[in-house]
This record gives sequence, C-alpha cells and structure tokens, in this order.
Amino acid sequence: MTSTQTTINNINRWNNLIQAFYNQRPGAREQILNHLLEGEYFEVNRLEYEYWKSINPPYIHCYLGINANNRLEFYLLDSINDAQGNFDNHIFPKDYLPSQDQGDHDIEETEVIERKNNWQQFNNQWLNEINQNTNPILRAVQISFSDYQDIFNTPTQKCSNFFGLRNAADTSFQHEIEIIIGTMMTTTESESEYYVDVTRPVPPFGGGESLSDYKLLS
Repeated sequence: MTSTQTTINNINRWNNLIQAFYNQRPGAREQILNHLLEGEYFEVNRLEYEYWKSINPPYIHCYLGINANNRLEFYLLDSINDAQGNFDNHIFPKDYLPSQDQGDHDIEETEVIERKNNWQQFNNQWLNEINQNTNPILRAVQISFSDYQDIFNTPTQKCSNFFGLRNAADTSFQHEIEIIIGTMMTTTESESEYYVDVTRPVPPFGGGESLSDYKLLS
C-alpha cells in the first residue's frame, strides 16, 4: 500500500498542475487532458467494499493524483476516516486502467453510452467551460457509499469506475464530470450487470461536506 506521504505528494502534483492551468502556464491544459484520458477506469473489489461496509460511511472520497511515473492515480478513502485525519491503512490506491468490457445497464443503456461518449468527445469543451466560467477543476470525487452497496449486493467481485459527462444543473456550465460505477463482466452469462452514478466532483462541496472533511486536500 502506498505510504500516506507519497499519496499526499501525488495529490499535490495534481493540484500543482491545476494551479498551472489557472495561471495559464503553457502546456498545462494539454497535460491535464492527457492525464484524464490516459486510462479509462479503475477497479474496486469486494474485499475493499466489505471493509467499507464495516464502517458504513456516507461517502467514499476519490482523490486524483500524479505518481512518480507521471501517471494519473486514484486514492480511495472513506469519509469517516478522512474527516478524522486517519489515513494509515485506510487509503486504497488505484491504477488508471486502459480498457473495460461492458454489459447491460440499470441506468438506461443509451444514457450510459451517451455520457461515456460525452466524456471522450467533449472533454476539451468541458475544460474550456471551466476556464471561461472559473469553475474549479475536480481534485476529488464524492461517491455515495450506497452506489457500492447497490453494485456489491449482486454476486460481482469487482466493479469498474469511469468518467462520464452529464448535463450540469448550472445553466452557465453545460457539462459536469462524474464517475459512473458498474459491475464488471464475468463468465456467468446470467448475472445481471448494471451501472450507478451518484457522484459529484469536488470542489464544489455538497451533501453536508466541506473542505475540512477532505483532509488530503488541506
């Protein structure tokens, strides 16, 4: 497991790149998009879910970071331990993997495909909207633990987590980035497969949480 200090350093590298983008440093925009597009998904397995289930947090905090190999990485931490500043043995690092298989969907199939394709097609426009409207680039994602409960209430042993773009409620901001969570393909053809999506980018903060709940951002 990655050490806490290494995790903090990697998260800070992502934040430094965001700040460079805000300061219009040449190449920062391209670096951000390259990192966000260099993979497609990360996995969460049943053992990790069972650990979170024993804590029963309202949220899982998913942080973005850039590791020593200059690759995007994700760091998952339950909201209870995060708010208390308890990091050791509670952070699960995740590689950004290059491809995934898909099955049927609980969210309408056409909607999942549309939102996933929106991310692939309109990521550059999304970044333009952020730049023009001074909306913050995500440093983390707030994931409702109930999403993982829905997924792991099936026999699945692991799930995929990938970016999508949905229509934003704020009329000045057309797209909002999200993470869609779904069961992974298995060898059991009869197993139901579906996706859930109760996530939000951080910042902005919501759901009763604030910056103080995200100690790895402090």
